[in-house]
Amino acid sequence: MNHLPLIIKREYLAKVKNKSFILMTFLSPLFIVALLSLIAYLTSVNNEKVRTISVLDESGILSEALISSDQILYESLNGMDLEDAKTTSNSNNAYGLLHVPDLALEDVSEKIKFYSKESPSLSLISSLESKIEKRIGELKLKKMGVDLSKISASKTYVNINQEDFEGVKTSKAGSFFKVNIWSCCWLFAFYVYHNLRKFNNAQCY
Repeated sequence: MNHLPLIIKREYLAKVKNKSFILMTFLSPLFIVALLSLIAYLTSVNNEKVRTISVLDESGILSEALISSDQILYESLNGMDLEDAKTTSNSNNAYGLLHVPDLALEDVSEKIKFYSKESPSLSLISSLESKIEKRIGELKLKKMGVDLSKISASKTYVNINQEDFEGVKTSKAGSFFKVNIWSCCWLFAFYVYHNLRKFNNAQCY
């Protein structure tokens, strides 16, 4: 363990003097900013695009669940069979076709399908799943005689404010930053320990 300070100093100087380390020190922040800007741009482009989703709801459960917005328009194809609905959705260049078969509430959740030319975005599918899950859950509660208005009235959202003992407000981001700092420290400590073992083994030989 007497060699630990020497190993830490050696590893530190080796990293700092490395040209790639110096380049990455300056380029990494620029790369992160560029990446975040690209993600924000692509997100805004996708949000501006209006998508039409055809809906064949043979069960009748989605009448109040799917409401059109500025980004998504829901087009009802009720009254058609599945094959005609597929053809119509495809010819209308819809983003996809959501099919809900005529089954009992207990069985329909596993049989719902989304047809599309290309793989749909994960956020869209997650949004549809959330809306349908909520609607089916409400219908099940109604079927059991539960008053939905009382459930809605009982919902409470809690946001815990943070302060230190002197009354200065702190943020959750600060805690996240501390976790990342500790993670980096642990990684560096493991790296030093690994090199210390290599150093000791080399001396043994």
